[in-house]
Amino acid sequence: MANEEKKSTEIYANGFYIGLRSADGQLYLSANGKEVAIINMSLITLKHLASKLVSEIQHYEQTLGVEIASAEAIQAKIDEYNLRLEEQKKNKS
Repeated sequence: MANEEKKSTEIYANGFYIGLRSADGQLYLSANGKEVAIINMSLITLKHLASKLVSEIQHYEQTLGVEIASAEAIQAKIDEYNLRLEEQKKNKS
């Protein structure tokens, strides 16, 4: 048993939130509103992860010449669209 390799677990997530304490943090991953994993790590590791993610995504965007929209930007567009629909409904009445 000691020589068995531990296999990685693959997890899909489309949401997350972060919990921080004085020396460590937790990355809570969710899929469609349901929590699927909790990853505990030191604050140093969590900060390094955040920095590397930003760096890698910026490199990806520069390489492809596209910008990945943020969740906030997408939500703002959805809100604008919904407001236009409401205005159109009012104008038809």
